[in-house]
Amino acid sequence: MREIDDPKFVADLTWGIPVQGLELRMKPDHASEVGFLGEDESLLEVVHSDWVTVVDLGTTHGRIGESLMDLLKGGGSLAPGFEYRSKWEIEDIRTEVLGEQGCPWKCTDRGLTEGVIARTETFQESREEITSAVSDFFYNRTPDSANLFVVVTGLLPHLIRQHFFFEGRQSPYRAEPSLLIQAFGLKR
Repeated sequence: MREIDDPKFVADLTWGIPVQGLELRMKPDHASEVGFLGEDESLLEVVHSDWVTVVDLGTTHGRIGESLMDLLKGGGSLAPGFEYRSKWEIEDIRTEVLGEQGCPWKCTDRGLTEGVIARTETFQESREEITSAVSDFFYNRTPDSANLFVVVTGLLPHLIRQHFFFEGRQSPYRAEPSLLIQAFGLKR
């Protein structure tokens, strides 16, 4: 595990793009209306902290990204106690967050919101309660709510595999790495 100020870590993360320019592109109302990072978040700090989580839980960004890609292709599976629901099964996802999003590193990858991964008990609530919970999750996100849902986009596997990025803690699209690792049964 490299240190946050290690030039190799910075180079691997930024792909030659100046950190300040990349962070600015990721803030709300730049490359994305809601942003990949919050106004006061540091890309290096977010990625480094998440990297520590991934390593501590005994897996890799590659395994997480591949598991997500398999799920989106219809061949993946989740650990017992977790479910995936497509955007067509959750009203709020379908009507509120269907915009296509491009990679902030300006790769050619793009993606739409595809669905939600959550614990099974979350989906045992009524459809109205789920829609309300997803809406609250998006528009009133708190650090505690990050462990309720992972909003799965077509861009997310790319962001995790290629850029080690789960999105910032203040982004409504953040995919909490510990929840994804549990959901895919990747925890050692």
